[in-house]
Amino acid sequence: MNYTDILKIAEATAARLGIRIKDSDLILQNMKPKPGIVTILYSDDFTLWVDKHYIAYGDNSKPEIVYVFTDEVHAHEELRSVDVMMRYAKSNYQWKTLASVKEQLQTAAASMKKYGNGLYFFEEMPIIQTEETEVKGKSDERTLCYKCKSDYENTGDYYIHRTAYKQTEKKLCMFCSVRYGYDYELSPKRRKEGRR
Repeated sequence: MNYTDILKIAEATAARLGIRIKDSDLILQNMKPKPGIVTILYSDDFTLWVDKHYIAYGDNSKPEIVYVFTDEVHAHEELRSVDVMMRYAKSNYQWKTLASVKEQLQTAAASMKKYGNGLYFFEEMPIIQTEETEVKGKSDERTLCYKCKSDYENTGDYYIHRTAYKQTEKKLCMFCSVRYGYDYELSPKRRKEGRR
């Protein structure tokens, strides 16, 4: 995966969080040095970290960091650091944040070890894969939990229909990769001319 791919994922994540990226070229420049420089972007509600080895964001009001992707280098280095920091955490907030990071990175490290691919996508990759299938003309089907389905409905941009009402077994949500849900077909709503 090259730096441009990482930037595309960062831009999609920033747009979803309502964070404006003012200078994409600066983010690319920050990735080029050997150790790399982390770019930190802010909004009133979220903080987004973009690095050549990972992308993560945090809701400023919650004690957790949500990873979008990580590579093997970052996962192993950060796991060692997190273990040390958890021993010295001075507040419950710090400890919860570190525990959340540790759990995600352990999942990523285990998957990378099992499949040997060196990269782990937590939430954005299924969206990218779906967009690629849309270009090929296939219908846009996604497995969504109740929360992520609700988020799509709240945008007002999609018609959402269950693909199989007889589906009884839930699958892992393609969006959050945490909760389980059902298969849905998403059809973009057509905007009337003159509407934005």
